[in-house]
Amino acid sequence: MALTGKPIGAATIAAFALFCAGCNLFKPPVERRIEKSQAVFDTFPPAVKENLRRGQVEVGYDEEMTRIALGHPDRTYLRKTLEGETLLWVYFDEGVRSRSHWIDVDLPMFNPQGHRVLRRERLDLDIDDYQEFTKTRVEFADGKIIAVEQLVD
Repeated sequence: MALTGKPIGAATIAAFALFCAGCNLFKPPVERRIEKSQAVFDTFPPAVKENLRRGQVEVGYDEEMTRIALGHPDRTYLRKTLEGETLLWVYFDEGVRSRSHWIDVDLPMFNPQGHRVLRRERLDLDIDDYQEFTKTRVEFADGKIIAVEQLVD
């Protein structure tokens, strides 16, 4: 039902569906990134295109390929060693850890005679902890990937 109180017709729903089909709202993020870099993407070999569509990168890929497959990094680091400098792109994900916890609480109440008393109640609390973790690390030297680290479940 619309805000006016009038029912939404099938024609309106169909028009909205056609409108949304043409917009990027429902496309996966990797497809939107490919569209933004379509001219560059079209120059890649078929095997590379397939990897990028799956959100995967390989040693030897460049920064543009990585950006298409994985997006912009959540964090970047510059590593300096005796061999030289490398650039690290780090991608995060988050997970939820749920747990149950029992606590005892003294609740103030009045007894039938009107006297204030404390009544102990045991409460079960469900706690959700949101944890951010590193999902992927990509290391670049001279603009090319030299190492990829991925979290294995």
